[in-house]
Order: sequence, then structure tokens, then C-alpha cells
Amino acid sequence: MIKLKEEWPGDLDSLIKYFEELKAYSTDYNTSAEAVAYGTVAAFNYLAGEEHGLSGFQAGFAAMKFLQVQKNIKGAFKIVSTDQLKYSTIDNVVSDVREFLQASVEQENKKEEK
Repeated sequence: MIKLKEEWPGDLDSLIKYFEELKAYSTDYNTSAEAVAYGTVAAFNYLAGEEHGLSGFQAGFAAMKFLQVQKNIKGAFKIVSTDQLKYSTIDNVVSDVREFLQASVEQENKKEEK
């Protein structure tokens, strides 16, 4: 079985070749989903870096916009990761999420009042 790599293609021909590798890798329920995920990241990295030369901030915005569109999220959203717990406590992370949610709801309510 092919092991997926995280060496992303740097040109269009390599991207197409990588997609062919992903098709060969994709043999069952789990590997087909994994292949789509890696293919999406490869295409994203190619377009962001090679075609558009996005800054890190722009690439971060594009990634969040992708999630918003793909998940049909209308309002604000935030990603919370357990990686944050290396530098903070659960209570601090929960407090930050609570503040985010309260501010987001207030902002949405102000938009609706207009």
C-alpha cells in the first residue's frame, strides 16, 4: 500500500501525478476519505503558494473560508484544539471560547437590528 506523503507538489504536472497516486491509494472507505483530504491540501498549497503567492495570513483566511463554505457555516466560528492545552489550562481555553461566543452573538444581534 502507498503511504501518503506530505511533500506537496510544486508544479501542475506534479500535482496531477500526485492525484493519480491518490487514486491508486484510495481503495476503501477510510483511504478514499484520506485521499480526498490529502488531495485537497495539495491543491490548496499549490494554488496558495505556487499560483497566488499568498502570505501566511491570506492562506489562513482561505483555509477558514474553505471550512465555512464546505460546512455551510453562516456565523462566526472558531477552531479549538487540545494542542492549546500545552500552554494553557482547560478553564482558560473554555473562557476564551465563551468570550468568543458572547462577542459573536452580540455582533450578530447588532447586524439584525440594522
